[in-house]
Amino acid sequence: MSSVAAASRLSVRSALKPVAGALAFDGRSTRSEVWSFWLLTAALSLVRVDVTSIPLLTVVYTLLCGFWSWLWIPLTVRRLHDQDLSGKLAWFLLIIPAGFALIWITAPHGADYTLAFDNGIVSLRRTAAWSPLAAVIVAIIAAGAVLQMIILMRPGTVGANRFGPDPRLVPARPDYTGMSLYERLHHSDKREAFDRAIARGDRSALTALLRELDMENVDWVVDAAMKR
Repeated sequence: MSSVAAASRLSVRSALKPVAGALAFDGRSTRSEVWSFWLLTAALSLVRVDVTSIPLLTVVYTLLCGFWSWLWIPLTVRRLHDQDLSGKLAWFLLIIPAGFALIWITAPHGADYTLAFDNGIVSLRRTAAWSPLAAVIVAIIAAGAVLQMIILMRPGTVGANRFGPDPRLVPARPDYTGMSLYERLHHSDKREAFDRAIARGDRSALTALLRELDMENVDWVVDAAMKR
């Protein structure tokens, strides 16, 4: 079946795709999906709720934060797939948190800059002094952030690749002009669904199927089919 290009745009539906695909490491994702999810993440990060006084909510909030961070991993894998690249390259995501952790552990105490971590529950802060090692780590973190942005924002391959069909394409709607009902059923492979709907006496399923086939006088066709 032929396909046509679908408009890629920011939307709530695109932003929620990473949530639905939390465990999906196959297939492909578009740049609009990344931007939509990033904007949703930024908006949610503005909501600050003090849950530290309620232990259960603290646990739930911590789990949600961990889950939300996790979503970037399969999303990045699918974005790599969209460019016909191996999902194993997603390991570069660890550069940034690993770099910050390394600075926290190795940076000597001083007053040159402040290291801080605050997720609404855990708040850590300490001052540190610049060192050659810290400068190298910061450079690596910056390079990792730039690399991550480049990979996430690079255009995907046009058409199908080894990881699946192009997510920017949707199947073209068949042209049933001049076809009889049975020709349409054969052309669309809907004959079995048609027979099952009749056998069950399911008028709503039959009506939906006929509308999908662009039939005219749907109600009349449904009545006639049910009398078979």
